[in-house]
Amino acid sequence: MITGNLKTRVTQAIGSNVIAQLVNVIIQIGGVPILIKAWGIERYGEWLLIFSIPAYLGLGDLGIGTVAATEITKSLAKGAEKEATKIFNIGMATSFFSAATLLLLSSIAIISLPVSKYLSNSIPDHEVKITLELLTIYITISILLSLPLSIYRSIGKYSRGQIASSIFRLIEFFTFIILVQNNQTFIYPAAGYLIIRIIYITWISFDLSKQAAWMKLSLNEVNIKSIMKLLPKSISMMFVYLGQTLVSQGLITVIGITLGSVALATFSTVRTLCNFAKQLIGIINLSVFSEFSICISRGDFPTAQKLHTRSVQANIGLTVLATLFLFLVGDTLITFWTKGAISIIQPFFSLYLVYILINSIWIGSWNMLLGCNEHSSLIKQYIGLNILTITLTYFNLNHWGLSNLPVTLILTDVLFGSLVMMKSLSFLRQSYMEFINNIFNIKY
Repeated sequence: MITGNLKTRVTQAIGSNVIAQLVNVIIQIGGVPILIKAWGIERYGEWLLIFSIPAYLGLGDLGIGTVAATEITKSLAKGAEKEATKIFNIGMATSFFSAATLLLLSSIAIISLPVSKYLSNSIPDHEVKITLELLTIYITISILLSLPLSIYRSIGKYSRGQIASSIFRLIEFFTFIILVQNNQTFIYPAAGYLIIRIIYITWISFDLSKQAAWMKLSLNEVNIKSIMKLLPKSISMMFVYLGQTLVSQGLITVIGITLGSVALATFSTVRTLCNFAKQLIGIINLSVFSEFSICISRGDFPTAQKLHTRSVQANIGLTVLATLFLFLVGDTLITFWTKGAISIIQPFFSLYLVYILINSIWIGSWNMLLGCNEHSSLIKQYIGLNILTITLTYFNLNHWGLSNLPVTLILTDVLFGSLVMMKSLSFLRQSYMEFINNIFNIKY
């Protein structure tokens, strides 16, 4: 059963996402100067590089968490709780198998390969290996958390799950900072992350057992045939995560390898400030993610169209305000934030703001397609353009530096955004002219 009406769910979701973004600001803004002071800019850059490697393992859930949750939402929208239970068990079984396999293979790789040779010249090999192993276990637990956390969205209680997530993220962050202050080694901070994540998944399991009575673990209906029904959509969602990781963690890896840890710390800090604009529109997109699938499952295309229009309007409006603010005071904020250790690089900073603005035009439509599991037909183009971005970045960094990076991002963004808009309007059964007219009609 899905609780509440559309307006109530979206309003509560926006409120919880505002809290989540405030937590992001605390973690991102507060963490950088503390880590630079405690470790120094070079060691901080090494931590970013080491942490970026296990982050790729997050792809290991095969996208099953998000896809299964969307199918569960569709089933609950139609009142089919037994079908929702079946999909939940298929999703959890697949996630557990993926997490266990990844943990085993990653552990073998960490033990057998000279990882410190590629990640750090100043940190002992045993410290790099132990840190990577702890962070790998941390990420595999996150894989198991993916579907349970999405269940809150499926039952209309997204805000409850989001607030719980925000609380535990803060606990993780403050535990991490305390351990950083008292240790030069990376091992203890990584262990702190892992311990809090274990407590987190335990609490979520207990809470959901009360919030969703239909959610009962059982392997009775889990078989190869049932898994294969979800697998195509799940794999396509996995490639969405792969594309996101290529742009986020991939750029960090490439910059760290080509330009070094100091340049990496500079890029990461400036990008974190710029991404403030992206975090604002994340409040909107996350709040309406599952509402599209509920509307479509019930055959309510007019409401889905209106929700799509409103989300695009909000995304563009918030981004314009945020990028203008950052353009005017970004240099001052960076200098104050890092106490002069890092400064803005031009024209990288201005061009990156242009990229974020262009991204806001189509990201709401992409969010709608993902929320309805209608993204599969665009995956090849999505991955291809992201691979192109990383490839061009790798070859161009040594020649033109960081300023070339946002130019590449803008180019690939315009190309993919055009494809997304065509697909989304076709799916919503809406013409271009009607959509454009509604975008400029604020009273629509």
